[in-house]
Amino acid sequence: MSRKEAVGSESLMGILDRSRRTEVHGESIRRCDVMGSDAMACKQGQKDCVTIVTRRVGNTTRIRAVRKARKQEPVQTFFSRIPTRVRKMVSAVCAEMYDGFIHAAQEVFGDKVQSMIARFHVAQWYRQGVDTLRKAERKRLKHT
Repeated sequence: MSRKEAVGSESLMGILDRSRRTEVHGESIRRCDVMGSDAMACKQGQKDCVTIVTRRVGNTTRIRAVRKARKQEPVQTFFSRIPTRVRKMVSAVCAEMYDGFIHAAQEVFGDKVQSMIARFHVAQWYRQGVDTLRKAERKRLKHT
């Protein structure tokens, strides 16, 4: 994310620290099309990461919350604290390819909201399969 937005990682972590919310303030929200949840490593490796919950309206994405760890419970708690009026506006939830985030959305929003996997994660999964096949073929051809 810091490379994409041309912001240093320390600056990005400062922004994320200031974005941590414990309460959902829905009074100011007039529209919400898509909610999102994604994990981001704070340092190298999976152990030290945060979950970022976003709200998208049109082409604008806003960070709504930052939670420590990559777990279903904090995301589900955040979603459940969104006022009912705002929850009814959400048409889809986009998440990384992690069952916990998808289950959190399904528990709170139910079947009325479409759950989607972020295209980055689908492409990564797809490329992994193709790469595995490429390596096996290379190995096979090397031995013939």
